Amino acid sequence: MRTLIALLVGSVLALVAVYCARWMGIGRTVTVATFLALWLVACVFDAQRGIRAGYAASTEALIHAFLFAVPAVISVLLARSLLR
Repeated sequence: MRTLIALLVGSVLALVAVYCARWMGIGRTVTVATFLALWLVACVFDAQRGIRAGYAASTEALIHAFLFAVPAVISVLLARSLLR
């Protein structure tokens, strides 16, 4: 359930970032790069919390790679289609 919530939050944040960038007139490269950097920090922070809670680092790495990749792809695709 926690993984699904993280995917949903990341996807919604990607959508919000791209729409705000479109509204403010910011380019797609800056938008996607900023979102990816902030989302990577959030994923690393969450992975560290999971490791401290007793989960294996290899398991956390795989899960958070997936958690990072899905919203990252969504942000790139949205930026391609909406920001020109």
